[in-house]
Amino acid sequence: MNFLDENGDLLFNDENLIFWGNPGDWIEYNRPLPSEARGQKLILEFQLLSDAEEPNGAGWYIDDVEIIK
Repeated sequence: MNFLDENGDLLFNDENLIFWGNPGDWIEYNRPLPSEARGQKLILEFQLLSDAEEPNGAGWYIDDVEIIK
């Protein structure tokens, strides 16, 4: 996940936020907002990568994103 400022410039890249495989169910994930991103308007950028084994798969579902002060 990338944290971008309101102009689209990269503030922080979370390379540790990578989910692999197909869990078959929802995964809840909580993470503190990086200090570099606090106190300003943000764009959260999610990236879907594929290993091309199933190019026509269902994809990736992101639901109920919340930022709490």
